[in-house]
Order: sequence, then C-alpha cells, then structure tokens
Amino acid sequence: MYEGGFTYLLYRKPLLYDLAFSWSTGVEVDFYEAVFEEHAGGAEKVLELGCGTGRLMVEFAKRGYLVSGLDICFQMLRRARAKFEEQGLWNAEAYIADMCKFGARQCYDAAISALNTIGHLLTKESLRSHLECVAEALRPGGVYCIVFAPASEGRLAHTWTSAPEGVKVQCKWWRDGNRGRVVEKYLFTYRWSGGKSLILYGMMIMYAWELNEVIAAAREAGLEPVACYSDFSLSSRVELDEPCSRAILVLRRPVE
Repeated sequence: MYEGGFTYLLYRKPLLYDLAFSWSTGVEVDFYEAVFEEHAGGAEKVLELGCGTGRLMVEFAKRGYLVSGLDICFQMLRRARAKFEEQGLWNAEAYIADMCKFGARQCYDAAISALNTIGHLLTKESLRSHLECVAEALRPGGVYCIVFAPASEGRLAHTWTSAPEGVKVQCKWWRDGNRGRVVEKYLFTYRWSGGKSLILYGMMIMYAWELNEVIAAAREAGLEPVACYSDFSLSSRVELDEPCSRAILVLRRPVE
C-alpha cells in the first residue's frame, strides 16, 4: 500500500508519525534538564512549540514538570491529549495555536522546539514574530532551546530504523537545497509482523535557516544567545559561528 504526495500528509497520520519517531525520549529530556539547570537555574514550567503528538511532553510530565504544548495540527494534538489521558498526566496540556502569533497562557521557565520545527517558518518576519512570542512567554532568565538543521553546503539526509509494537519502520528524510527555501522529503516503509506493509512518502516546503540568521532574529526579539550544542550532551558545546549539521541553540530572556 502506498500513500504520498506534495502535502503535509505525515502530520495528518499521527499514529504513523509516532511509529516512525518512536526512539527513546530519555536522552533528549536529560539534556534539556541539564541545559535548564546550567543556563536558567532550573525549571518547573516548560512550553513546547510545535509539540505534535506530545512525544517529549509525556516524558517531561512524567518527571513532574508542568508542561504545555501548542501545535497548529488538530490531528496531532488529539493524539497528544489521548496520551495524557491514558497515562493520567494531569500536569500536561496541549492546545491549538500558531507558533508565530500565540499568547502564552502562563509564564514559563523554559521553552523548547524539536525536530527542526522552526524550518516551517518560511520568512524572517515569521521567525521574528515567533521569537517575540516566545520571549513574552518566558520569565526573565528563562531559556528557549531550538533544535534545527542549519543551512549547509552539503546535502542533508538522515536514515534510521524504528521497531515499536511489532512494526519495523525504515525511515529516510532528506533535503533538496542548501539554504533559504528548500524542499524536504520523507520516505517511510512500514512492515507489520502480520505481513501488512505501507509506504508513506511526502514532501514539504521548509526554510533552511543559517545559525547567524536565527541569532540575529533572536536579538531583535529580545533574546540573547548563551550557548550552542551539536548533540544532546553538554560536552558537545560549539562556538556560535561553528558549522554543524545539527544545532541546539540556547536563547535566554535577559534578567531585567
């Protein structure tokens, strides 16, 4: 069976999305906790931008954080809310909002966006508006961690295998183009233990941001860059102008 096209099809298939992105969230959340402690003096309330199916939110909530998430895709949010209810996570909430123009429901100690979510922001104006909203949502001294794949000279491509719940998923995600507006494509092949198979293919217009572009927009929005990492470890810290295939940029709202 095959499904595909020039669409955001994957985001309308939350169950298939979770099967493809089913790797453990523990390492990521361990890293975020270390960043919060290192650069914000710790955190209790966390906001995720583009939270999707709540992949990270569930882990944060299990660790006792008060966590909120927003996303523009109702299908993904419905899946996230179902997870919270099934697991009795009263300290997690997810709601529909545009990450470029949202009003925070409360003041947060930290915010995150994962999996190159900011690549969906296609103009400098939308990026700056997004960062201004995040700055308003953070307490003074609060931090925002942005994970993204910066513009690069080489061809960006990732492959991985996922095997949850008796399903084997071969995943490929690649980028056509180097910087600015690019086309990102994915090809996921699902094979169930009972013999059923499915190929999910799609593509979408995204923006390959340069690190200095994000830093400049952040400063205009009132956020200061305090660190950049190339992996989910504090030992992977890199210079703000150092090329890397994955950037985890930490921005902080200055203490007034």
